[in-house]
Amino acid sequence: VFMGSSTGDLLVEDDESVASILRNTRRRAAFHSEDEFRLRERLGERIEGDPASHPVWRDEIAALRCTERLVRIARKARARIHVLHISTAEEIVFLEQHKDVATCEATPHHLTLSADDYAQLGTLIQMNPPVRASRHRDGIWHGIAQGIVDVLGSDHAPHTLAEKAKPYPASPSGMTGVQTLVPIMLDHVSAGRLTLQRFVDLSSHGPQRIFGMAR
Repeated sequence: VFMGSSTGDLLVEDDESVASILRNTRRRAAFHSEDEFRLRERLGERIEGDPASHPVWRDEIAALRCTERLVRIARKARARIHVLHISTAEEIVFLEQHKDVATCEATPHHLTLSADDYAQLGTLIQMNPPVRASRHRDGIWHGIAQGIVDVLGSDHAPHTLAEKAKPYPASPSGMTGVQTLVPIMLDHVSAGRLTLQRFVDLSSHGPQRIFGMAR
């Protein structure tokens, strides 16, 4: 469920619609967590031709505010949720206090890139939620180390180089992930940022565990 507008037309933005989904879903529902109302308010923060303004527009408050809303709605509905592609340190701190209701996912790009990389890579790393300042990357690694993050996901949303070369914000958000998740994360294993066992748990056992899939 997309609570913030992204590529495609899949938006569900209001609390009552989210509550209705949760009341009618027996399994844990997964959410893209960005507050659409704040995104609309801050649309003027986008700077044409400057992809580094992407995380300024879609800021950390939009992510945290939506995640807080999701947990509140889930508690009221007595449901369980899964927050996709966590992008902020603040969400990690918040979700640590709500593991009984919410699980969460991290992605290789949010664990590897930072806002410093826009200068070299530009729209190639434009995605939703955005790549942010390095403190957020560090916060997500803290979530990995402390068992707050449950799953590694690819958030695979590929576009052609011609599409990504369009000037921001006409350039689409999203990047490849399926074919790069394993080699990128094995690089992190080699660098000592997580163990091979933890990588296997996050990429295989974690999804099986939280979604109740048969072994």
